[in-house]
Amino acid sequence: PMLVLALLFIGLTSSIAVQQRTPEVATMRSRGTSRMQVVTMNLGESAVLLVVALPLSFVAAWYAATAMSQTRSFLEFTPRPALSLTYDGLNVLLLTAACAFIVLARLLPAWRDSRRSVVRRKQQRSREGAKPLWQRLYLDLFLLLIALYAYVVLRGWATQTKLVPQLELSGQPYRDPLLFVAPALFAIAASIALMRVVPLIARGLAGIGARLPGAWQYLSLQQIARRPQDHTSALMLIMISLSLAIFAASAARTLDQWLLDSVYSDTGADLTIREEPLLRTSGMNGGLFPSTTSGTEEPTVAESSASMTLADVGMIGDWYFSQEQHNEVPGVENATRVGRYKGTAYIGRERIPLWILGIDRLELPQVLFFRDDLAAVSLGELMNRLGGKSEGVLVPGYIADEQGLESGDYLLISIVGGEETYERDFEVIGVYDYFPTVYPDDRPTFIVNLEYIFGNPDAVDDYDIWLNLIEGTEIPSLVDEIGKETRMLVSVKGDAFGDIEAGQGLVERVGLFGVLNIGFLAAGLMAAIGFVLYSYAALRRRFIELGILQAIGLSVRQLVGYLVTEQLLLMGLAILGGLFVGLMTSYLFVPFLQTSASPGTPVPPFQVIIGWTEAVWLALGFGLVLCLTMLGTIAYLIRLKTFQAVKLGETL
Repeated sequence: PMLVLALLFIGLTSSIAVQQRTPEVATMRSRGTSRMQVVTMNLGESAVLLVVALPLSFVAAWYAATAMSQTRSFLEFTPRPALSLTYDGLNVLLLTAACAFIVLARLLPAWRDSRRSVVRRKQQRSREGAKPLWQRLYLDLFLLLIALYAYVVLRGWATQTKLVPQLELSGQPYRDPLLFVAPALFAIAASIALMRVVPLIARGLAGIGARLPGAWQYLSLQQIARRPQDHTSALMLIMISLSLAIFAASAARTLDQWLLDSVYSDTGADLTIREEPLLRTSGMNGGLFPSTTSGTEEPTVAESSASMTLADVGMIGDWYFSQEQHNEVPGVENATRVGRYKGTAYIGRERIPLWILGIDRLELPQVLFFRDDLAAVSLGELMNRLGGKSEGVLVPGYIADEQGLESGDYLLISIVGGEETYERDFEVIGVYDYFPTVYPDDRPTFIVNLEYIFGNPDAVDDYDIWLNLIEGTEIPSLVDEIGKETRMLVSVKGDAFGDIEAGQGLVERVGLFGVLNIGFLAAGLMAAIGFVLYSYAALRRRFIELGILQAIGLSVRQLVGYLVTEQLLLMGLAILGGLFVGLMTSYLFVPFLQTSASPGTPVPPFQVIIGWTEAVWLALGFGLVLCLTMLGTIAYLIRLKTFQAVKLGETL
């Protein structure tokens, strides 16, 4: 996609440069200059440009590659070792093709214009220009059909053609080219196809402007409606750039959020730990507690190989470390107990093996990761239902449908907690669709009050501690601190911070997000530069027209209104068109990224996030470019000398 955008930018700037030379070339041809001399002059200019641009492009590419290697997330970077500059990966063939395209982009328009004499050029300027080649051959609609076919393939409504076997879905994260080629193709094709609508909109507005008092607004609208081909390249560049940038932002934001959601769905909270009381095989004090007579020695994780738990000797100790005490550990905001046990539910004549997730319903909401779309009701409502009935149970929605369970139904569940088996009667109080740490498998998961399982709060056993941490907390230091405070063996069962950092460091992800970042910035920059160049070229090209309009009575203020209205309308159409195409592309194609991120059913559900913030900033950026262009237009018109435009004409 960025290659197509770069080629379009090269084509636009080349056409602008050639258009500036058109009067000069026509005059030279009328004075006897041959076409080969015109071509030779154009080739010499292209060679000079390439000699100057190639070294600069190498430097810019090195900085871009360095920025890509330091990508952490979308438009977020982290310090990493700088890349060493090497030419091992330089594709000479691709570089040569790019240089050849630049030369041809300048040469072909010059060759075409060299056939025109001054008289022929005047005749063409006075008539409505021919439609672009892509419109006459319906290439835009052909590309749009290909993009829609790719969409159908991704939806699974059709099989993929063997003409493009290299684009088959790989099922590996960040390695499915079709997931990014298809939306880019759709955005480009849809933006080009919208250019067919722009003249119709301009004609409709011109019809409205004809009924309004004043001439300058009618002239602006009529100029766009009469010669739409003069604005096609600039509008296409802005629309394609904006639509691709919005899709890149939406894809990056969605994948970013999916990484966070999938990690927290696996861990449940910032940190999940398991605490086990220790008995040291040496230096025992009474056989029950760690010896503290040898100075300030504390049991550490390194000593765990020579340690055993109280449960190993069939004893229950007073080694309970409450949530309130966990909250006092530096770096911890909130803590809660969560137990996961095997169980069996007796429903009618069926015995259903299941998992029991025991929770403390008061502390869990302060720690748990939970999205609003994971259940039909809010987390607070689910916890209130558990608080209203200690024997309450939350069951998965699909189990409730299969077994015909409803609120108020009673179940007998046998639960294995530690070395004991408990049989408890439960009442169904609600259903859920998804829950952190709960995945679809052979055993469904029922959620209950932890203390109700054991009957006595002090008898709760075999549970994990879920912690909500203060940002920036060092996990190893925190684990050591908890071990010292509790005098227990602390093991980490889930580290969301570490998993997220590891996910963000994947080479494939760094490369993908680096391309998205550089592409997003380059798209906005190329579109802004292209519009400024187009506006400047349009003013130069219409120098005589503006002078004549001022000579027949239009004031400078009316001329400003005439050009500003034209630029405002063009930029407005381009921004609205780009926003429409970009948002439509995001809504259609971003959901397919879940195929790449997680084969099968994603847990939690894949949530599409549209890059609204980036879209607004891009629109504001283009608005700023428009304002600067307007200021330049006003300054140009104030300095416009009418007598020069009328008397000297195109010799200026």
